[in-house]
Amino acid sequence: MILILDTIKNDDASFRFRKSIERILKSDFKYVFKRIFSNDLNLDYSQYDKLIISGSELSASTQHIEQNEVFSVINEFIFAAKPILGICYGHQMLARLLGGDECCVPATTPEFGFTKVKIEENELFEGITEAIFMQSHFDQVVGLEEPFQVIASNDNVKIQAFQWDVFPVWGVQFHPELNFEEGSKMLERNLKEDARVKEFANYDCQDAKCGDQAELILLNFCKIGEKNG
Repeated sequence: MILILDTIKNDDASFRFRKSIERILKSDFKYVFKRIFSNDLNLDYSQYDKLIISGSELSASTQHIEQNEVFSVINEFIFAAKPILGICYGHQMLARLLGGDECCVPATTPEFGFTKVKIEENELFEGITEAIFMQSHFDQVVGLEEPFQVIASNDNVKIQAFQWDVFPVWGVQFHPELNFEEGSKMLERNLKEDARVKEFANYDCQDAKCGDQAELILLNFCKIGEKNG
């Protein structure tokens, strides 16, 4: 059973995230959503074998009330040596917990829209030949040293993805759950809701095929236990 930790405050955004995940995972995997704002985190963690942490409107580069709850869930899986995938905010919070608070800072160049990323060979990226992913972030991860492995980067953000040592623990700065239609709508909403986004919006990729392979990241992650027996 996969625990999907929903850290999104906005109800509509939370609903859209869940629909994207359901579109990708379908009924091929057993998973459950738990939202940190719904008081339903009194969990028996032994029944879950993987953790996915969503993106969020929360800023991982600042101290916030919810962080202890997020760290607590992550620690349950770290101590049990179970696979973890952090998405955007989840990626940043993983870096903070494992590398220190100084590993997450406001981004020098925030990113919004579909963006090209250079990926390294890694089981998380198996099958991906077009690394174009939806970005939506004002924070970034920096300064990761061994035992972290940086497995994706671009000119704007040097740490687009990492793996923690050889453990099945990954963070990705982008949103692998979003296809072109979903990502384009997110960018439209961001432009309306925050005037800062216009300065950093990326329109390099307008092809409807942009982001087509992103969902492989989620599928690869969810298959890890199966592939390893």
